[in-house]
Amino acid sequence: MKYLKIFTDFLEDIEPLSTEERGRLFTSMLLYARSGEVTELPGNERFVWPLAKRYIDTQAEAYKRLCEMNKRNIKKRYESLRTVTDRNEPKQDKDKDKDKDNLSKERGADQYTNEALSRLEVVL
Repeated sequence: MKYLKIFTDFLEDIEPLSTEERGRLFTSMLLYARSGEVTELPGNERFVWPLAKRYIDTQAEAYKRLCEMNKRNIKKRYESLRTVTDRNEPKQDKDKDKDKDNLSKERGADQYTNEALSRLEVVL
């Protein structure tokens, strides 16, 4: 894990510990969260360690589930975008064909206008 979330009610659990014992417990919690390494605790903090370890394991499992859910959601999102894109491709081709037809008509109209003007010049 990249972080360690500690709830404020954990303060009640470590209240009987001395400052040194709290420091060793907190350091052990960080090491365990980062690498899974379990250190030996010499003082009274060893009695609180199972609770702290359970907190960390629960958080790690929740984070893993969140990552898996996000992975599924992003996969669904990109698959739906791909489906929408696939459905739009033929439509885009039709739009291109319409644009080509309109351009041909415009060119034809311009050509007709140019021919009419040239005839008019001949008459004048």
